[in-house]
Amino acid sequence: MAALYDEIAYYVEIKNDFDSGKKLLARMDAVYPKEELTLLAHILLGDDVELFKRERAPDEGSFPEREIPTKFKLYAATPNPFNPTTTISYDLPVDSHVRLIVYDILGHEIKRLMDEFKEQGKYSVLFDGSKLSSGIYLIIFEADHFTRVAKVMLIK
Repeated sequence: MAALYDEIAYYVEIKNDFDSGKKLLARMDAVYPKEELTLLAHILLGDDVELFKRERAPDEGSFPEREIPTKFKLYAATPNPFNPTTTISYDLPVDSHVRLIVYDILGHEIKRLMDEFKEQGKYSVLFDGSKLSSGIYLIIFEADHFTRVAKVMLIK
């Protein structure tokens, strides 16, 4: 599966051949429809899938002190594009184990921003890209059985 993803990334990023990338993605979808790399390949090809739509994060301080979210939510990173830091905000309606992982465009794990149990509530995490090169990075948010992906761009 990783080899297929790498081939898609090669066609899209190096050859700028989206048609070949989409053909390979169709094969990947048929064999690995719910795998993380398949989702990353959809993002790489710019697919507008409901899973990847994001909402703007609330302004700083707009969370009432005791407000408890009613649904899981990943907000758009702010600012985006960013240099060198961006903030990722999310809501947890129930106590959950939370994973926030940053991947490069080739699907390599770059950094684990969060991998721990959190109580229900509203949270923000700072992503520092000062030691990374310019480019597109994918942030995977997982909590309970909820998964969302955000695309961020680091510009130096």
